[in-house]
Amino acid sequence: MEIPFISSGALSRAHYILVSRVESAASPEISDSYLLKEVETTRARLRHPSLSLKDTRECLVILLYCFMSINSAALPSSSLDFALPQAVNLAEAGRKGHEKRIGYLFCAEIMSPNHELRLMLVNTLRKDLESSTTSLVCLALDNLIASPSEDVIPAVQSRLHDLLSNPSSHVRRRALLACSALSHLEPDLLRRIASKVLKRLRDTDAPVVCAALSVCVRLYKVHEATRLDVEKAVNELLQLCWSDRDKSRAVLLKILSALRSVPLLTSSFALIFEIIRTTSGSSDHPVMCAAFHLLSDANPEDLKNYQPSPAAMIRELLTSRSVNDQYIFLSCLSCLDPQLWAGTNVEIPAVLDEWEVGRVMELLDSADMQIRQKTLKILNRIDLNIVPSYYSQALRTLPDDLGIGGVSKYVCRLLEVVEIQTEGDGELYAHQLNDLFAQMEARSPRYAQHVLESAVEMVLLHLRNAPTSFQVGCATNLVTSLATSEVLFGQTMMVIISALATEYSGKLSVAPPDVLRGLSSRLPLCQVAVQDACLLAMLRISFECDQVPSEVFSRVKDLSEQSGRHIRERCEEFISFAAQKGTLEQIIRNTKSSSLPDFLQALNSHRNYDIPPTDAPVPTAPLRGRASSNGSSRSGSSQLEEFVAATHLSISKTRPTEIASSSAADLIAFNESPFISDPAADFESIWNALEDSSGARGWCDATLEDVIKQLEDMEAVSLKVISAQEPPFIGEDKILLNGAGVLRMRSSEDGGYLWRLRCEDSQLRIRVKGVLE
Repeated sequence: MEIPFISSGALSRAHYILVSRVESAASPEISDSYLLKEVETTRARLRHPSLSLKDTRECLVILLYCFMSINSAALPSSSLDFALPQAVNLAEAGRKGHEKRIGYLFCAEIMSPNHELRLMLVNTLRKDLESSTTSLVCLALDNLIASPSEDVIPAVQSRLHDLLSNPSSHVRRRALLACSALSHLEPDLLRRIASKVLKRLRDTDAPVVCAALSVCVRLYKVHEATRLDVEKAVNELLQLCWSDRDKSRAVLLKILSALRSVPLLTSSFALIFEIIRTTSGSSDHPVMCAAFHLLSDANPEDLKNYQPSPAAMIRELLTSRSVNDQYIFLSCLSCLDPQLWAGTNVEIPAVLDEWEVGRVMELLDSADMQIRQKTLKILNRIDLNIVPSYYSQALRTLPDDLGIGGVSKYVCRLLEVVEIQTEGDGELYAHQLNDLFAQMEARSPRYAQHVLESAVEMVLLHLRNAPTSFQVGCATNLVTSLATSEVLFGQTMMVIISALATEYSGKLSVAPPDVLRGLSSRLPLCQVAVQDACLLAMLRISFECDQVPSEVFSRVKDLSEQSGRHIRERCEEFISFAAQKGTLEQIIRNTKSSSLPDFLQALNSHRNYDIPPTDAPVPTAPLRGRASSNGSSRSGSSQLEEFVAATHLSISKTRPTEIASSSAADLIAFNESPFISDPAADFESIWNALEDSSGARGWCDATLEDVIKQLEDMEAVSLKVISAQEPPFIGEDKILLNGAGVLRMRSSEDGGYLWRLRCEDSQLRIRVKGVLE
C-alpha cells in the first residue's frame, strides 16, 4: 500500500515525488538519472535571488538525499560545493533550530577539511557557542564533533573550557566530545583541560561520565604527563562504581571498556575477580565478559594465586544448550592464558574435568561458525599440534559421495582451520588453499565441476578483512599460478582467482599479458557462469596491457563461436572494449572500487546511461529507507548479486536476501548458469520434501521487510526471497532458509501475514518461529 504524502515525512511534494520515483525505478541506472537530474534542478533553484530560508533548507535536504542515495560514483561530494554558500548562510541566518541544523549538517557532510568557506563557518560556530540558548550551543558542538577543523580551534578553545562546567549535562557531554575530536588536530588542547576532564569523571550525570571516560582514553594516549593521574582516577572510579552498580551499570561497562586502553592496576585484580564471580552467578554476561577482557593482557604470574580460577566460575556455561552461552564461555576462556586453566603449567592444576575438555572438542562441530573458530583458536593456543592433526584427519576422511551443499559445508569447515593455521601469512594461505581444493577435487571429479559459492565468499571476505601484506601475498601467489599453464584449477578456484586478478590488476609483479594468457587458456574448461566472470576479469586486466596478446583475442573469438547468446555478447564486449583504451579508462574511473562487482556495475552504467529514462508511474510500493551508496545492497537486485557479493573485497558485505524476480544487471546470465540453481524450483522441491517433517504456522503482525531484516540479523542464516508475484504459490511471499528450510507468508487485507514454516533443523525452526511470533 502506498504511503501518502502526509504520512511520508517528506518536506514537500517535490521531495516526495523524487523519493517515489527513485524507490520505484526499474534499475539503478534509471534511479541515478532521476537523482542527477534533480541535482541540476536544485542547482538552478538555489540561484534564485529571493529564495527563502525554508526553501533553502528543502533544497539542501534534497541534495543530501541525492548524495546518499546514488548508486554510481557520478556524484562525489565536491560536485555539491555549489550549495555550500547557502548552507553556511542557513547555519548563520537560520531563525529556527531545524533550519540551522540542516545548514550545519550539509557543511559537515559536504565541505572538505580545507575548503575556503570553512573560515566563514568559524564566526557562526563561535557565536552559537556563546549563545544563552542551550539548543544552539549543542548544535555548534555537534558540528565540531562531526567536522573538526584546525582553523576553528583558536576561536573556540577558551569557550569550550568554560562549557565543561555548563549547568546543562547535554552541553557538558558534547563539550567533552568536541575537545576530544579537536585534539586529533591539536593534541595539546587536552593537556589544558586535563583537570576538568578528571573532574567530570565524578559528574552526577552518567552520560557525561561516559564522555569523560572516552576523553580520558584519548588523554592517556596523547599526553604522557597525565598518564598516572588518569590511571589512578579511572581505577578508583571502578571501585566507586562497583559499590553502586545498581544505579550506574552503563558507567560500569564504560569503565571496563576504558580500562582496556588505560592500564588496569595490579591492585584492582581482586576487584575484577569479584566482578567475575558476582556477575557469573547473576548472568550479567556483558559486565562479566568486559571484566574477562581485562585479564587478557595480564601476566599469568600475577593471576595464578587468585582462587577460584575465573575459568571455574563460568564452567556452567559450557554445558548449556544455548549457542549464546557457549559463545560467551569461549569468549571469556580465550581471554585467559591456557596455563591458568588447561594444565600446561605444572604449578597450576587443570580447571576443567576430562568430560568438560571433551565438551570443548565437540564445539568444533558446532553449527555456529564463530563458535567453531573460537574453539580452534583456543585449542591452537594450548598446543600447536592439535589443530593440524584435526585438519589432516578431516581432510583424509572427506567423503566422495556428498551433495554440493554437503561438500560446500565440509570445505568451509576446513577453510576455517586454514585461516587459523595461516594467520598473518598470505602466501601460506594461498598454498594451503590450492592444496585443499586440489585434494577435494581429486576425491571426486564431480566436485571440481561446481562452484562452491559459500567457499568463494568465505575466502574473499577473509582476504578483504586481512592486512594489506596478507592480501598482496595471497593474490600474488594465486595469480602467478594462473599464469602457469601446467597448474589446473577447478571451477571454484577459477572464480576466486578471477576476482583477485581484477582486484589487484596492475598492482602485482605478474605481467598482465601473462594473466590474460592464463585466463583465456582455461576458458574452454570453465562452466558458462565462470566463463562470464573470467571474461569480465580479462576486460579489466586488458587495460593494464600495452598490447593484448593476439592469442588471447583468438581464444575469445573461438569461445564466442561455440557459446550461447550471453557469452557471445560478453566475448564481443571484450574484443570491442579491449581495443578502446580511452573508453575503458573512463569506465574504470567511474568504478567505486577495484572489485569485480563494481567494475561490472560501471560497465553496465556505461552501456545504459545514454538511454533516456521514462517517467516513473505512480508508485504502488511503499516508500522505504534506501541504503546509502557505501556498499549496502538494495532490494530488487538479482540472485547473481548474492554471488557477486562474494567477490567484493573492498566494500561492506552485501545482504543475502535479494528478491529473485529483479531486473538489475547481472554478472552471470542465470538462464545459462549451470551451478546457480533456480530458487523457485528449490523452494517448491524443499517444501514438498519436508511435508512429513516438523513444521509450524501462525500469525505475524510485522511487515515483510521487518521479518526479512530480523532473519538477516540471525547468526549463520542465509536467505533467498521470492516475491508473491513469482511461482510457486503465487500470492505468497516465500523465503528459502539456508537451502534447507522454507517459509510461506500470505498477506492479509487488514495487515500482517499468515505464515507456514517447514524446516528439518529443529534449532533453526525454533529461532525463526521466535522471530515470527
